[in-house]
Parts: sequence; C-alpha cells; structure tokens
Amino acid sequence: MHYGWPSNAVPLLTNGTYRFTLTKTEASWLVSMTFIGDAIGSLLAVASVKPLGRKRLILLSSPTLAISWLLLALGPSQAYFFVGRLLGGTVDGMVFSIVPPYLNEIADVEIRGFMGAINMCSFAFGMAAINWLALFSTLDTVGYLAAGGALSVLLMVPFLPESPQYSLWTNDVAGARSSLRKLRGKTDVEEELNEIVAGISVDGRGNKLVDILFRKRLRRCLLVLFVLNWTTNLSGAGAIQAYSKTMFDKGNFMSASSANAVYYAVFCVSSMFSPLVVDRFGRKQLLVASAGLAIVPLLGNGVFLLVKSWQVDTSRVDFLEFVFILLFTVTHSMALYTLPVAIVAEIFPSDLKTVAMCILNVSFGVISTGVVLLFNWTYYSYGGYVPFFIFGGCLTVGLVFIILIVPDTGKNRLQEQHSQWNDEESVSR
Repeated sequence: MHYGWPSNAVPLLTNGTYRFTLTKTEASWLVSMTFIGDAIGSLLAVASVKPLGRKRLILLSSPTLAISWLLLALGPSQAYFFVGRLLGGTVDGMVFSIVPPYLNEIADVEIRGFMGAINMCSFAFGMAAINWLALFSTLDTVGYLAAGGALSVLLMVPFLPESPQYSLWTNDVAGARSSLRKLRGKTDVEEELNEIVAGISVDGRGNKLVDILFRKRLRRCLLVLFVLNWTTNLSGAGAIQAYSKTMFDKGNFMSASSANAVYYAVFCVSSMFSPLVVDRFGRKQLLVASAGLAIVPLLGNGVFLLVKSWQVDTSRVDFLEFVFILLFTVTHSMALYTLPVAIVAEIFPSDLKTVAMCILNVSFGVISTGVVLLFNWTYYSYGGYVPFFIFGGCLTVGLVFIILIVPDTGKNRLQEQHSQWNDEESVSR
C-alpha cells in the first residue's frame, strides 16, 4: 500500500490544500523514502531471519507497519510523513525479503510458480486498494484504514506453519515433518523431507555471503538477480505509479481521480495473468514477451508527448497518453512485475535466499530512488517525453540481457535445479 499511496497524496500535498505544503522536490524525496527504507529493512531481515524465523518476522512487521500508517494519518508536519514513509519502507523491505522465500519453500512444485507470482499480485492489489479508498476518503482516513489492515495480519499468520527448511536449519526434524504434513495434507511426507534434507546438505555446504562472489554458480545467480532487478526498475514502473495521477491531471477527457482508479484496476487485474499461466509456460518466455511488448507503449508515449511539446493541438487525442500508460501497465504487469522476485527466490540455495532477497531489495531501493528523482527532474525540467524515452531505452537493453542471461527455472524442482548448477560448477573446476 505504501507504494500506491503517493499517486493520490503527491498532488494533494503540493497544491496547497492540505495542512502543510511540499515543493515538487520535497514530494519526490517523500516518494523515495519508502525505497530507502526498503533497503534498510532488507538488511534487518538478513540479520534477524535465522534467530527468529520467517513467521515471527512477519508477525512483528504487522504492528510496525500500522504505526507507519498512523504517522501519515496523524502527522501535523512533513517530518512525521517522512518518518512514516521511511518506517513503512523498512517494513516492506523486511516483508519482501522474507515472504517470497517462505512461499517458495512451502509451495509444492506444481504450484511454486503460481505462489511466487501471486505474492506480487497481492502487492498490486494493495496498491490499487489504497487508490480506490482515496476516491471516497480523505488522506487521513486512508491512513487509519491502512493501519487497521496491517493489524489484521495478526489474526491470520499465527495459523500458518513454519517453513520446513527453517525447521531443518534449526535441527528440528520433527517440526519440519509436522509442517510438511500440514502443507501437503497427508501423513507420508518422508520422500519430500529427505529431498529437502539432501538439498540443504548440498546447497548449505559452506555457503556464506562471500561465496556469492567466489562460487561460479552463485555469481551466475547474482548476475541473473541484477539483470532482472535493473530491467524491471529502470523501465520506470515505480515512477509512473507514483506520478500517475499527476500525469492524468493534464488530460481533459476524464477526471484525474477516475483515470487513476481505472489505471490501478487495470494494474491489479493484469498482474494476475502470470500466476494463471506461469506453471504452463516458461518463466523466461513470459519475461521476454512482457519486456518486449512494454517497450512499445513507453516509446509511443514519448513520441506523443514530444509532439505535444511542439505546441501541436492534440486536444482530440489527449486520451492517447492514458492509453499508452495503460498498455505499458498491462504488458509490464503480465510478467516483468510479478516474476523476477519469484525467480530469484528459486535460483538461490535455501540458506542464501534471504541474503539474495536483501541484495535484490537494496538494489531495488537504490535504483527506484534514482528513477523517481530522475523522473521528477526530467519531467518538469525538460518535458514529459524525456523520461519515457529513457525508460524505453533502458528496457530495450534489459530485454537483450534477459534473452542472453536469465535461465528458465520452471522445468525442474528446486533441488534438481541447484544440483544441476552445482554439477556444472564441479565440471568447470
């Protein structure tokens, strides 16, 4: 929800109608605070996941997230908002580092891709929900409602089983067996338990943070991580989401609020595409299709805004900017938004998953902060077409790297995939 909040909040905070006013530069930094907090939360997750476990950290995140929303609802000055956004980003960073590996570890192989992708769909729904609420509520009321939603997690998470892998890390074989029985709905889980034990014994053989740099197989995983992360974020999706209502406000065919609500509805629905097909088609094929198609509306909108900057009368086709942004949202969300996190959770061994997600989220926070600031600077200083041309160019380069570097992880079980790459590493030695 924190990632969807700026879309409605930024215009309100910068037009002088709220209890305090931000400049455009201050607003761009307020948007970026969540991304900065994301990096901090990821580091905290790495430090605390082994002693506490994923389930306990998810529980602890709930009241902290509620506090962040109350700061946005009650804060009398911009300082409270900056702290609230930073705190919310920190919690989101922890959740992003914990939940994808947890879902990956508890999911059966037949639905592993679905579970990884549906996780991102839930984030899309949260972003959409916060914008739909803004249609009928004040900014303060939205904060109260979001705080209540955050606390509702405390009612559900206690009933979830702990990850079997985490139980085995702590030498709790009985706990791992019990978790598998709950997850699979059967008593005979010895075969799968033995597979997990074997996988941990192979993947956990001396894996430390430095091994990501010194082991060929893990360096390969790290390269895939960066390619996916850079491609996804340098496409500008985060900045477009944060400034969607601001961009729609310049059109005259529909109110900005209505256009923004439609935009997030389309975003939410289109993000459900990959969970439905990811286990039938390859991850890589979906990524290539998504990235390739998303380039077209980015460059198309850049061309439209460039023509508009020449003082050409575009009043009859002002809807094109809205259409291009919707097309980008559909094509980007169909895989490029949903699958990278799931793929990263798949390719790294169990004891390095949280470290991998930390690296992913830290780089996400740094890149997204830069992208938001770049968008604000170029959009207002040089023209709206500039950031769209930049994002389209970056996505084109990213597509080439996806084709050349990213593997398709959907054909093998996790342990089989890891064993295959370990065998390749042994042969190369």
